[in-house]
Amino acid sequence: MTELVGSGPYAYFVGSDPGLRSNLNRVNPDGTITALPITGGYPSGVAVDSTHIYWIGNKQYDIYAQPLSGGTASLVVPHDPVLGGLRTSLFADGDSLYYRELGSLSSTMKAPKSGAAAPTKFARTSWYLDFDDANVYYAGSGVYRMPKSGGTAVQLATTGTRVVVDNERIYWLDGTALRAMCKDGTGAQVLASTGERYNLAVDSTGVYWAGEGKIRKIAK
Repeated sequence: MTELVGSGPYAYFVGSDPGLRSNLNRVNPDGTITALPITGGYPSGVAVDSTHIYWIGNKQYDIYAQPLSGGTASLVVPHDPVLGGLRTSLFADGDSLYYRELGSLSSTMKAPKSGAAAPTKFARTSWYLDFDDANVYYAGSGVYRMPKSGGTAVQLATTGTRVVVDNERIYWLDGTALRAMCKDGTGAQVLASTGERYNLAVDSTGVYWAGEGKIRKIAK
């Protein structure tokens, strides 16, 4: 299963369990799972905003969008047969999609949700992104911040495999600890010792991470 993403009362994930009958699935408020029919087949990443769900289909090449209310899916980021490679790790924010592209580009790419323009190279390759109003934060052999408009990345930490942000702080995992710092780069601290490297989330009350078959929380 890939990362679980949510919008409103529902959550969505990509999975390969044949019992789910489809690889794109919706978790309903009562805990049941609904398999969603999709265009493109073989989804390998999923993102969601308040109106649409997006996924990487066609064996990790094309990116599709479909209204959460249902309807016809549209191809918004087609595969580039010359430069493009396999795509993974899809994220949605504002009017843009971000994804990891392998192959000759080997970068984190940015593309408009509308499909009105070609994708552009945004940053070095990263599996994990998070956003605030002005910046994109990503983890890839360290933790970095880059303006959404593009430009030069600022390295915030020398290690890190997963990063999330809230209004005030940056949180990351690096395989030895859950760490945090203020967005101005001050106040770095260890919140918890943990060997977990992935599966990190934050809300208004706490920071959550998964490991050793458990989901853990520490108050902010």
